[in-house]
Amino acid sequence: MLVIAKRYGQMANCMILHAHCLAAGFEHGFAVANPAFFRYAQHFPALRGDLWGRYPSPSTIAYPKPLRYLAYRATYYLSRITDAGIRLPGIESRVMTATGDENVDLETLAADARDRLLLVKGWQLRAPRCVEKHGDALRTIFRPDPIYQARIDACIEDARAQTDLLIGVHIRQGDYQRWQGGRYYYSATQYARLMRHCVDQYPNLRVGFLICSNAPQEPDHFAGLSYSTAPGHPVEDLFALAACDRIIGPPSTYSIWAAFYGQVPLYQIEVADHPVETHDFRHWSTL
Repeated sequence: MLVIAKRYGQMANCMILHAHCLAAGFEHGFAVANPAFFRYAQHFPALRGDLWGRYPSPSTIAYPKPLRYLAYRATYYLSRITDAGIRLPGIESRVMTATGDENVDLETLAADARDRLLLVKGWQLRAPRCVEKHGDALRTIFRPDPIYQARIDACIEDARAQTDLLIGVHIRQGDYQRWQGGRYYYSATQYARLMRHCVDQYPNLRVGFLICSNAPQEPDHFAGLSYSTAPGHPVEDLFALAACDRIIGPPSTYSIWAAFYGQVPLYQIEVADHPVETHDFRHWSTL
């Protein structure tokens, strides 16, 4: 069994790492546990019914988050013990790191994950071929709770009224003021300008927008645009983005996950003043 023994980042980061590990496990016949998903498991019926984050879960009844957190801490400290050179029968721990844009190929760990309890730590664990092959299974596993889904469906139904093309706009501000020195922090005015460029690309369609943001937005910035706002809950906003026809947003695992889950073309904003053209949107068959 492969066990993810350390949490990396927020929800979308954790989902992407989990998805790669699950897909590699499906392809190569090893089980996967992810106690590091303790913060988010309750949102997904297929994942919340096991204390250690194993799939398939034996139940859909969610374990309380404090119990899942204890399971995560126990797993993490077990990995630290084995990292320190203390040998435990049938258990191995590895810290998997890569340099630059390189990734660690999860498929190379398959034999060890079948033979023992393999505790792994590393954000760059990837199996893109497996994710693409098992994408539909992953979308089923990460289907959100029906309570969320009902609100998502209502939001999308309202957003699509009087609209031929619905474009999700991921406005990431807040933490992006600091991340990478603010490189991908864009103002509301810049987002609105890009939205107007999108309208220009589809002159024969009624273009509407669904704005998902982690910071309050002033309506005046979007004057003249047809738009609505997402519900505001991180899960609901994420999967509402996935239900749009296009997505625009800064480089972020959040919008990448939405594009993958919804099989929706995504335009990642590298330069805010670059006009959006139809060929800028990219399909994400993997993560």
